[in-house]
Amino acid sequence: MKKEEVISPKNSLLKKLHSLKNEKGEIAAIEVKSGKWFLGITTIEAIQKAKEIFLGSIFYIIRIGYRTAGMLKKAIILL
Repeated sequence: MKKEEVISPKNSLLKKLHSLKNEKGEIAAIEVKSGKWFLGITTIEAIQKAKEIFLGSIFYIIRIGYRTAGMLKKAIILL
């Protein structure tokens, strides 16, 4: 996937998710085209929930209440 093909969620959706005080620290996997989001304690958990409905989609990941979801050095994630 080329960088210019990556689509970000709307700012209003990101603000809404970051305002969820009871879920601070949880991971949200967002299916950008629909705007639907799925919560998990880990990235894997959130993506697994999202893939139950949106198999084959690419998800935008955030950690609620934080600027970054995490950091990867060298990783291969197969789901």
